[in-house]
Formats: sequence, C-alpha cells, structure tokens
Amino acid sequence: MREVLSFLLLLTAYMAGAVPVGVLVARARDLPDPRTQGSGNVGATNMLRVGGPRAALATLAGDAAKGALPVMFAASQPVAPAVVAGVAVAAVVGHCFPVTLGGRGGKGVATGFGAFLALAPLVALFALAVFVLGVAATRTASVGALLAGPALVSGLAMAEAPRSQLVCAAVVVALIVVRHHDNLRRLLVGREKRVVL
Repeated sequence: MREVLSFLLLLTAYMAGAVPVGVLVARARDLPDPRTQGSGNVGATNMLRVGGPRAALATLAGDAAKGALPVMFAASQPVAPAVVAGVAVAAVVGHCFPVTLGGRGGKGVATGFGAFLALAPLVALFALAVFVLGVAATRTASVGALLAGPALVSGLAMAEAPRSQLVCAAVVVALIVVRHHDNLRRLLVGREKRVVL
C-alpha cells in the first residue's frame, strides 16, 4: 500500500510541476504568450521581459509553490523520507518537461527552490542569498542560478542532511544546469541577456 501511495505522490508532484504558471499568468493579465516572446521560456525571468515585475513575481510565486506544496503534503504522509525528497525531483521534472506544454517547460530554478524550501528551509535560503548576490553582481539571472545550485548541495552536505536529500538535490541541480545549456553558451561568448528591473 505504501508503494502505491509513494507512486501517487510522485505522480501528483510531477503534475503539479507541469502546471504552466507563466502561460496562465500571461493569459490572466492579457499578455503575450511567453513562449513566443523574449527567450521563449515560461519562467519568471522571461515573464519580467514580457509583462514586467508583477507578472514575474506572480510567476515566481506560482512556480515556487509547485515545488513546495507537493513536498509539504508528501511529508505529512506515511512514506519514507527518500520518497519525500523524490517528490521534490518529480516537481522539478514536471516543470522542466511538462506534458501540458509538450515537454517544453522552464528551467526549474523557482520550483526547485520551493521544493527545498519545504525540505531544508535554512539551506534553501542560503542558496537564495547566493542567487541574489550572483544576480546583483552580474545582472544575469543564469549566473545566479548556476551559483545557487552548488550552494544548495554544499549547504546540505555541511548541514549533514539525509543522504536522500543530498542525492535528490544533486539531481535537481544537474537538471537545472542542463536546462541552462543555451545560457552557458551565451555566457561563454559574452552575449547572455541582462536582467533589467
């Protein structure tokens, strides 16, 4: 019975992650579809370009909630801690490869932050601080994201977090790095887009 519950929790987390928040925010605010504007990404950074700070904040909050709520719910169920950590991964996978958008989703940063904010709040806030400092120093969201990932994993290691959390964090960070492959190319040639507030 616990195996069935674990599967349902993972499936629910994936489906929560697959909710296209950026697209829904754009429709609600009568904005262009973010998939057709800017970078074509459905996350908060592109929504900042498409609809401004309010649209970006709404998208950021929704994407983070997609990670946090499934983890919080899973933690309340009679399943192993490894399953709860796995739910975090499933939510991020749902965001990055959503069935609702034909597998073309976001980059997983906000959803991953929400998931680990529920799993390990202090470490997640430490990673957020690194992200903010990275963006502030370079005016580039991708640099902040790529710095925050290793900060999350190293923070969990220093906090002696359960092995399952450490492994799942490493998987999430690897996925985020892969989803930033275009950004990495642009960074290498000095053509990455800056964040303009």
